[in-house]
Amino acid sequence: MSLFRKKPVVVEAAQWFKVGDHPKVRHFTDPQNRTLEGIVYAAQICEHCEKRKGEHGWISTLEGGHIVCPGDWIITGVAGEFYPCKPDIFKQTYEPFDEPQHQARRFLLHRLEDVTGISGTGVIAIGTQYEHLVTLYWPSSRSVAIFPSLEELVKVHGHGGKTVIRWLD
Repeated sequence: MSLFRKKPVVVEAAQWFKVGDHPKVRHFTDPQNRTLEGIVYAAQICEHCEKRKGEHGWISTLEGGHIVCPGDWIITGVAGEFYPCKPDIFKQTYEPFDEPQHQARRFLLHRLEDVTGISGTGVIAIGTQYEHLVTLYWPSSRSVAIFPSLEELVKVHGHGGKTVIRWLD
């Protein structure tokens, strides 16, 4: 048998505790079923979570319907489908994912005065600021420079305020 590694994929998930916590989970038992059979069934203890079956939910999945225990995670799959996952399996399989706080921002390096006599004035380079670095492309020489921060770029190319950054987005 061959070995396989799960592809790293970001999923959306919400932990479910009661009906109303997730729009795709509905009552497992009919709360209006006040027959003796309905009351007895709802009072039974679940073998998986040891809570009353009346506290459980039901979700339709691509593989059919599944019972949802309080505490299960409801995962939105890569195709937009929903499925439940037990908390212990979820903990072994998934970890929190923080979306990057900084999106890439583009800018123009605009030289107001050419103090070096090399680059001229106007737009002299095109840059992109990322979370942990800044790239600068010089169209005239078709070269790229990488800086650890915007501050470092300005130290080298700012020329005491004679070159400014004009943000594009």
